[in-house]
Amino acid sequence: MVALTAFSTPIAFSLGARLGSRQLTSPVSTAVGLGGRRAVLRARLFWSAPALLLPAAVTMGLPRLFTTIYRALVGSRVLNEPVVGPTPPRPGADAEDVEDAAGAAATAAAAAGALRGDILALHTRFLSDDGTSVDYEGLRASDAFASYVERTRTLGALSPALLTERQRLVLFINIYNMLTIHALCVTGAPSTSLGRLVWTTRMSYRVGDHVYGLSDIENGVLRGNAPFYVFAPPFGPNDPRREVALPEAQPLIHMALNCGATSCPPVRYFEEDNVEDALEAAAASFLNDDANCAVDVGGRTVWLSAIFSWYATDFGDGTDVGVLGWVRDRLPEASKKRAALDELLTSAGGPVAIKIIKYDWSLNT
Repeated sequence: MVALTAFSTPIAFSLGARLGSRQLTSPVSTAVGLGGRRAVLRARLFWSAPALLLPAAVTMGLPRLFTTIYRALVGSRVLNEPVVGPTPPRPGADAEDVEDAAGAAATAAAAAGALRGDILALHTRFLSDDGTSVDYEGLRASDAFASYVERTRTLGALSPALLTERQRLVLFINIYNMLTIHALCVTGAPSTSLGRLVWTTRMSYRVGDHVYGLSDIENGVLRGNAPFYVFAPPFGPNDPRREVALPEAQPLIHMALNCGATSCPPVRYFEEDNVEDALEAAAASFLNDDANCAVDVGGRTVWLSAIFSWYATDFGDGTDVGVLGWVRDRLPEASKKRAALDELLTSAGGPVAIKIIKYDWSLNT
């Protein structure tokens, strides 16, 4: 099912009012004889655009306006079918309602756990042992994948706002990685930077009453509704998905999310009971790989994955020193790489340069 999602903004109201008004005049009003009514509509829209966008930009701010227009144009492609979920408790709920909410949270957690068997079956059969490659061809044609796709429909029965922060963290990391695999099986991999941007916006699951794209999950839920690149935070002031977002960015998720590229961290399945330790282990493994982190003591240079450039503000205080300190703390205490990084950070040989390793966007097959 393909769904276009657009938030209500002053643009929509003004646009409808302007195009429906006979009072709007412009130098191109004579276009009827040249191109008909469609030409008039396009011309009126062109001449009206500044008047429509300027008030919205003042009210919303340019990043929010740009994000709203972009999301309305791109829309969402929902890969699972919606299922009606439990109703959240009302504000000011009485004791009986609170018990119902607790039961709904338990039901939601159980429903999320029901996907576990299907996901692990796919991991066992179609992922390499280290999680770095996926057999998409075999996966797409398998009965196990068909079973998984059917199971994803149950995500509509969840109420993620009723889950604990830890449960939401685990749920949405696993959903992100499996939605990526699901989408790649359906659409194939995008081949350009713009294509990847649009793809991560459009590819979506319905979870509870709302639709979450890959970008919504990463930047909205797991990064605490943080802005990315030129975009405003995914969830606007009146977006009900804000209550699902974690309170702040979780930097370790960047060592756990796999977007299908060769340079991404391996695909793993995370469990609630040991998620913190598992994320720390994933970070240590990722950084121990010289393809993601390399230290040149003589050249006073540290080479890092592009992830640390794109999301620098999530690591430490976002400065070079803060990022390097975060990386250093994730490396095993006995590792030679940590010792080399300690030497660079504590010696008086001059500043330490950070250079970014080129990201390999080829499909992880």
